[in-house]
Amino acid sequence: MVRLRAFWATLVGRAREVAGANLTPRDIGWAVAMGVFIGVLPLYGLHLPICIVLARQLRLNQVLTYAAALVAVLGLPLLMLTFIPAYSFIFTGSYYNNYSPSPILQAILVYAFYLLICLNPLATAFVTETILIDQQSAFFTTFPLSNGSSVPLLSPWMPYTLFCLFFSLIMILLSIQLVRRKETT
Repeated sequence: MVRLRAFWATLVGRAREVAGANLTPRDIGWAVAMGVFIGVLPLYGLHLPICIVLARQLRLNQVLTYAAALVAVLGLPLLMLTFIPAYSFIFTGSYYNNYSPSPILQAILVYAFYLLICLNPLATAFVTETILIDQQSAFFTTFPLSNGSSVPLLSPWMPYTLFCLFFSLIMILLSIQLVRRKETT
């Protein structure tokens, strides 16, 4: 019981420290950006140590960085769950018997929903596994529309990999620019 109280006191003290820290909007923005970047990396179980090391090296708030990483990993699937009823309504017209959405609207929503899937590592892994099992395809899939046509899609791991490579390139270029500024001063 004493250990639990000590742990709770430490946790409350740390939360007060984070809340009372003199963080500028720039510090908050960099900590959140770094946390989201770390959160979308497919390095499950390593997010906390990566957040701690990078936040210390970049002098960012460690708790805020890890909180943003958790939101990126766990929050996006929860956000996608809120879209499922709207998604099913658009494609089935279950609330209106005579409702038939246009194929263009359906295709736009398929690509938008697919983009959400491709930005989250857990959703990407789950959907890629489902495509591999159901359709025996590692690279391409199709999504049927209500008018009988289908929308071609890449397997989710491909856009996710491109997104991570693009974001890594941006971070590398920004870090090179930051190092050059420090060298000139």
